[in-house]
Amino acid sequence: MRLIMDIKQKSMNRTTPHIIYEGENVYELGRLKGNRILYDFDKILVYIEAKEKSMFGDKFKIHKKDKSILFKLCNYIIRDKDNCEKLEIDTNKGILLTGPVVK
Repeated sequence: MRLIMDIKQKSMNRTTPHIIYEGENVYELGRLKGNRILYDFDKILVYIEAKEKSMFGDKFKIHKKDKSILFKLCNYIIRDKDNCEKLEIDTNKGILLTGPVVK
């Protein structure tokens, strides 16, 4: 699945904003196309799982049932207008996250 974001944020590395460096690991979350990033959701999930395992231990796992929620959140965060419209997400509204917190 693709997610698209315009590159506008000044805090990003403007030459490789789609690549995250974590120590010796490199996570390429998508590719650049002009002034847009075409994100690959599967690559985002790989990064999220690796990051969470480094923070919470090797038992951390993204459950299949949570992937649709993560997909919606990723689209909201990067403000992918097309996907947000399809998913009926208003990027002008805030988000209230609730649910169990398990260690």
